[in-house]
Amino acid sequence: MSRDENVPVYRLKTFSAPDSTAGNIQAAADWERSKAVADALTIPFPVSSWYGPDGKVWRENTRVVVQSKTIYCPDGFTFLIRNVELKKENGGQTAVLSLVPPSVFTGEEIVEPWG
Repeated sequence: MSRDENVPVYRLKTFSAPDSTAGNIQAAADWERSKAVADALTIPFPVSSWYGPDGKVWRENTRVVVQSKTIYCPDGFTFLIRNVELKKENGGQTAVLSLVPPSVFTGEEIVEPWG
């Protein structure tokens, strides 16, 4: 059993962990919970270039500070880039960054920018 203290109601989820052994089934349950939280809190964030402020191509597992009224963090918030989708269209090169609060993967209390 894995608990998410941010969700006050009891809910069940059944999943399969064929690569797990009896000794690490708790780790599998915790991972499944963290993945569900990450999926729920991921924000697709379009940017106008394939390149970040440092001049390098956007990369997964990189922290980025986002200041945006659109996603309710006008003072800036540090997100983790979970996924990068690079697009090349007639209008140029753009990207969509899938952003998530970094603490969703650590098991620590989740700090949300809009909370």
